[in-house]
Amino acid sequence: MAETGIAWPVDLEKKYGAQGASHFNDVPALRGGGAVAGPLNGGEHLAVWMRTAALPAFRKLWGRVAQDLPAGALVTVTVANRRAPLAAAGNRHAI
Repeated sequence: MAETGIAWPVDLEKKYGAQGASHFNDVPALRGGGAVAGPLNGGEHLAVWMRTAALPAFRKLWGRVAQDLPAGALVTVTVANRRAPLAAAGNRHAI
């Protein structure tokens, strides 16, 4: 799974840049999930997740299959949920 090239370049260059995560939520008890290490533009998943959706129903790109798959190929996806459940009524799907 290729996890680069999924965020908008402007988000990585301008919105987050080389800013360190230490300037944001420093309280582990209030963080609600995994920690961000290094500069914010170092991992594209944060930039994708923080991008505001234009519609109430939306998709967030996690990665791209980096190779051609033959028809009928079995693909196994393992999901580790590191976020606390939210009070908002929402669903998560793998597409």
